[in-house]
Amino acid sequence: MSLALELINQWGRDVGLDRSKISSLKLEDLRSIQNGQTLTSDLYVWINEIVTRGEILRDIVHAIELPPLICKESDFFIHKYPEMRTNFFGSTNLTAPCVELTNMISDDNLSGKIILISRADPGFDWIFSRKIAGIVTMHGGINSHMAIRASEFGLPAAIGVGELLFNQLINCREIELNPVVRTIRGIS
Repeated sequence: MSLALELINQWGRDVGLDRSKISSLKLEDLRSIQNGQTLTSDLYVWINEIVTRGEILRDIVHAIELPPLICKESDFFIHKYPEMRTNFFGSTNLTAPCVELTNMISDDNLSGKIILISRADPGFDWIFSRKIAGIVTMHGGINSHMAIRASEFGLPAAIGVGELLFNQLINCREIELNPVVRTIRGIS
């Protein structure tokens, strides 16, 4: 599969398309090109029309906001975020600078910082070797991997704070995390 994707990427470079434009093509489009069944003789114009439509569709899809849980048809039209029940771990009150870890893995001086992670899985275990001060995750429960690891290391943690609070915290300079009284507060 990786080889096939790399060959498609190489073909795209050969005809002047980058990866983002190629990602707008469907398998049927690639088959049409392969079989010479395009709707126009100018292949580049045809591909760019498809790419433009794909980019417009992608923008529309990204603008749609759905609730984290869909229970009934009306949830598609109007919803509010459910209140999350955060799981707190640790016994130390802590105020520290915070940093969000995205899908890009980074070692940029995490020491002494509260780490914000959307979906933390075992692939993020490397953070425990960076002398972090605490952990906050958007998702996760009392038995989640990060909850167990935070307990093992005795780190203050707020696991499963929910999308609303998480998105507020990533814009803060510091976070005050008090697992004993079960509070978390962003400091701008």
